[in-house]
Amino acid sequence: FADRLVLTEEENRRIKGDMAELRARQQIEFDRKKEEIELLQREKEKELETVHEKIKQAISKKDEQVQALRGQFEAAVKRADHLEGLLAQQRKLIAATPSNGNSAPKKALPS
Repeated sequence: FADRLVLTEEENRRIKGDMAELRARQQIEFDRKKEEIELLQREKEKELETVHEKIKQAISKKDEQVQALRGQFEAAVKRADHLEGLLAQQRKLIAATPSNGNSAPKKALPS
């Protein structure tokens, strides 16, 4: 009986040692995976920051292009208004000029 008790105690110590070793390995693996996850999270955050910055740049560029197009549009509208005014003046001059039988239109003088 004493021999069995000694064997059981030795087996119990061996099992406890194995358990401690397994726990240590598990903790090491856990810590390694935790660091790996943190690294991946930092990389993803950096990637998201890069994407966010690119989006901001694209929006800024688009806004600049819209502003430039708006300026071109306003300039074209002013030019069209000016040309319509000149055309109206020319029509008035042609209408005010008495016709003398010449069918060719007369050239309006610039104002």
